Amino acid sequence: TFRLTGQASIQPRSFVFDLDTLRAKAGDYGWSNDQDVQFRLSDEGLRIMRAVFRRGDEEMSAHGLIGYRGNLDATFAIRQFDLSVLNILLPYPELRTPGNGFLGTGEADVSLGGTAVDPAFSVRASSENFVLRKTKLGFVESHFDYAGRRLDILIQNRITRASTKSTLTVAGRMPADFSFTGAADRFPDLEQEIRIHADKFDISVFDPLIAELQNLTGHVNSNLTIGGTPRYPAYSGRMELSNVDFLFVPNNLPYIVNGTIEAMGSKLVLEGFTLENIPSARPAGKMDLSGTITTDRFKLDSFDITGRGGLLIIGEETRRALPEMYGPLFIRSDSEGLNLSGNLSRPFLSGNVFVTDAFIT
Repeated sequence: TFRLTGQASIQPRSFVFDLDTLRAKAGDYGWSNDQDVQFRLSDEGLRIMRAVFRRGDEEMSAHGLIGYRGNLDATFAIRQFDLSVLNILLPYPELRTPGNGFLGTGEADVSLGGTAVDPAFSVRASSENFVLRKTKLGFVESHFDYAGRRLDILIQNRITRASTKSTLTVAGRMPADFSFTGAADRFPDLEQEIRIHADKFDISVFDPLIAELQNLTGHVNSNLTIGGTPRYPAYSGRMELSNVDFLFVPNNLPYIVNGTIEAMGSKLVLEGFTLENIPSARPAGKMDLSGTITTDRFKLDSFDITGRGGLLIIGEETRRALPEMYGPLFIRSDSEGLNLSGNLSRPFLSGNVFVTDAFIT
């Protein structure tokens, strides 16, 4: 909700607005202007003369021009921003569960230039004591520079601001088109180079991003480079997953994953990959996975994966997700294994399945 009071005056070739009060409220959070908010609308465009808003120690400000002919020259700043506000503003109800959203403080400086057709911007942002879904990341720093359909990226995560060792670094350059007038392809097929280095990075931060997985925990070590183009990426390096636990939502059963992803050109190759039931499952299950995954524009494109071994795929817990069928169902493959190929829209499963233990309701 918004509330504003003020005055407007007509001057030669322009309208001038002087707002004594401009308040915005979202849920339990509200911001009020620190001084008069002043902006002018003319044939030049919209010029923000002064706009500063506060909520406690938080401060947000804006200044500059959004031109009538598409020219841009504006700056924005945020200081001591309470990240828990994002739990209200973002359209994800799960973030509003106590202890399940963002915590910490952040600050950012944004400069916007160029034109609406060919904009340029720079973002410098950081956060202290960053927490997401009880995952403590500490200090996160981000730099983004965009111009000429190229985006330069630098993201670092350190335990503290003073620490010199990074647990995660994402750095490089990629093609992008952020035109405000619309773009046929936001990620054009031009050369890219992105380097991802992780040192025992807590993978649980990705839990909210994968709908099929819950209670995601574990660590990843990575020294991965993504080259080529967004449509035809060329990978090099490797990524190691260590004791990654998660609850698989479709059958409501927990699993453990360990293994290495070896990057080879356009494919990600699974090496030494294992998928296991938790130790309390009876009978214990473990399946060795091998094969390849290909991507297109950072999304899963196709796969060819073979699993060998046995696994509990339905349990009593499955009743919560699939009330029509539940109870222990343990399967295993033969020496040739079970092969899953194709893509998400047209998957193909082949192989022999042996039921070794079942009691299905």
